[in-house]
Amino acid sequence: MSRPASESFAHLHVHTEYSMLDGAARLKDLFAETARMGMPALAMTDHGNVFGAYDFVKQAKGAGVKPIVGMEAYVTPGTSRFDRTRVRWADGGEDDVSGGGAYTHMTLLAKDEVGIRNLFRLASLASLEGYFYKPRIDRELLSRYSAGLIGTTGCPGGEVATWMRIGNYDKARASAAEFRDIFGADNFYLELMDHGIAIESRLRADQLRLSKDLGLRPLATHDLHYTFESDAEAHSVLLCVQSGKTMADPKRFKFDGSDYFLKSPEGMRRLWKDLPEACDNTLVVAEQVTGYGDVLDHQDLMPRFDVPAGMTEASFLTEEVFRGLERRFPGGIPDTHRKQAEYELGVIIQMGFPGYFLVVGDLCRHAREAGIRVGPGRGSAAGSLVAYAMGITE
Repeated sequence: MSRPASESFAHLHVHTEYSMLDGAARLKDLFAETARMGMPALAMTDHGNVFGAYDFVKQAKGAGVKPIVGMEAYVTPGTSRFDRTRVRWADGGEDDVSGGGAYTHMTLLAKDEVGIRNLFRLASLASLEGYFYKPRIDRELLSRYSAGLIGTTGCPGGEVATWMRIGNYDKARASAAEFRDIFGADNFYLELMDHGIAIESRLRADQLRLSKDLGLRPLATHDLHYTFESDAEAHSVLLCVQSGKTMADPKRFKFDGSDYFLKSPEGMRRLWKDLPEACDNTLVVAEQVTGYGDVLDHQDLMPRFDVPAGMTEASFLTEEVFRGLERRFPGGIPDTHRKQAEYELGVIIQMGFPGYFLVVGDLCRHAREAGIRVGPGRGSAAGSLVAYAMGITE
């Protein structure tokens, strides 16, 4: 059931089960609850990865909820992604840069087909070029691949919030202005959170001041790590697994409180009753997202094999397999082997793999003819009669 805009809300900071050992929100539960509460859209912003994008979009469509694919990116603290040194902005403690000075945080959301392709590029390059404790991006990559993306100042671990925590408002302002210029004024928001913890209340005055100084629209988010409030203890256990601690350890890594679940629109509107536009802007962002075209649709990328005129890959594979069995069994193909080959061919053809077997068979045949050593094969397909008949295995 849809809601009037003044009563609605869209969660845009969500850690699903694809935030490994950190997010405990199963997609099925997330979308069932989102739909039940009448929320029009939901984002995924997993830590440093977009592994769950295909599954997320597929399940969102099934639930009738608009999917917003995003990522909570790790950003280098004012340095190059190739720099492997920690940066100290303060004297350590809770007000220093997150990750021990290795990275800060930023929320990224893809608006369209261009945006989601750029998000994928950023996620890949973060791991390939910027990995230092976490997969990191830098300003150079953000400038190159910002098209189609919405960015925010992020959580209290973001660069802008870190400067505020240190007490340097001018640096926070300069940092936010730089990111605003990278994304464009319409695509960069001041992210606000309220989980009832001290650091968020400490930041609030400076955040609202920054919103006015730079004309940044406030955006209310909730750092969602699980679907139901009752999941808090299970999530604490998950964090213990991540950090190698036990629940009995008083120094274990844990979240303050149990407020990291999928809050209802009423709950979020109540939380931000003094700043309703922060909730309104979640719907503005959702409207900015126009969809991802066919980027996440299934595509058949199996290799193609040139077959004789009048034949298909399936018919040619079938002919090659029985020709190979006649070569393997010159005295006649045993009935058991014939039945097994027919069964395997049926599965291979149904799955769309004839071209794959033909290509691999051709490669193995050429390798043997050229004197290149060929291994025994790995995986379930290597044990098939079809692979034996094709000369893929011996």
